[in-house]
Amino acid sequence: MPRPLRIEYPGAFYHIFSRGNERKEIFFSDEDRLLFLTALDEACIRYKAKLHAYCLMPNHYHLLLETPQGHLSRLMKYLLGVYTIRFNRIHKRTGHLFQGRYKSYLVEKEEYFLELSRYIHLNPVKAAMTDYPESFEWSSLRTILGQPDPHAPKCLEIHSTLDYFDHDASAYLKFVYDGLKGRIKDPLKEARGPFLGGEEFIANYRDRADLDGRDFDGRLQTLRLPLDYTQEVLEHEPTSLQMYALWTLARRSQPEIAKLKGISVSAVSKSIARFEKKLNHDHALKLRYDELKRAMSNVKD
Repeated sequence: MPRPLRIEYPGAFYHIFSRGNERKEIFFSDEDRLLFLTALDEACIRYKAKLHAYCLMPNHYHLLLETPQGHLSRLMKYLLGVYTIRFNRIHKRTGHLFQGRYKSYLVEKEEYFLELSRYIHLNPVKAAMTDYPESFEWSSLRTILGQPDPHAPKCLEIHSTLDYFDHDASAYLKFVYDGLKGRIKDPLKEARGPFLGGEEFIANYRDRADLDGRDFDGRLQTLRLPLDYTQEVLEHEPTSLQMYALWTLARRSQPEIAKLKGISVSAVSKSIARFEKKLNHDHALKLRYDELKRAMSNVKD
């Protein structure tokens, strides 16, 4: 099954989390947590992102991020790559630290910003690590409440959160504690595929990301690259390479490719089969295809 693409655009909001490989710890000490926050700060500054909430748990983390200029994939690649390298060097280990790809949800701010902020800050309570969320040392809650926190990254932006409460931090804390009345709500259970928002929001960004509606039911999540982007990347390539890349990298169906090229579906099918066979034996062609794959992955991961 193809991996779902990341949906990126300027001004997007995301909830992001990732677990340790085999659900093992990703932080062995407070020094590791500071290392992660330092890398997070570097990534946000480099890609001009805003961090609205975070929480570092023993074997996973949660982030509420805004990307005024886009570039989520590049930011996360920098963060997780840099942290893993530094972590492995310090602890004299090798190999993967995180379990697969990080998870990201495109968030409708108006509906879910506050719910996610509360959910993130209640994670330590949910995990029975503390009874009081504001006493947990490795989340953004203390900073939002105006308490001194030497660990807080510089990219943490608290005004958007406090704006909802007329900058009354005690009102925000009450809102967080309201989440403890009864069962703690998990807003992520309301996600549909990579989206966390209402029907209109999902429809808007599903179209923008060129999501194949036949598969969009919250299970398959098969996203495709925008056609104009794909054609721009492939513009000067041989027709056989264009068709193969459209099929394998841009996830276009053979009937769609036939329509784009003005030829029969049978001709597309035969061309793809011939090209695939040639790809296995032509080293230069394989290198060119890999270059295209990397270029087209800029909007993925």
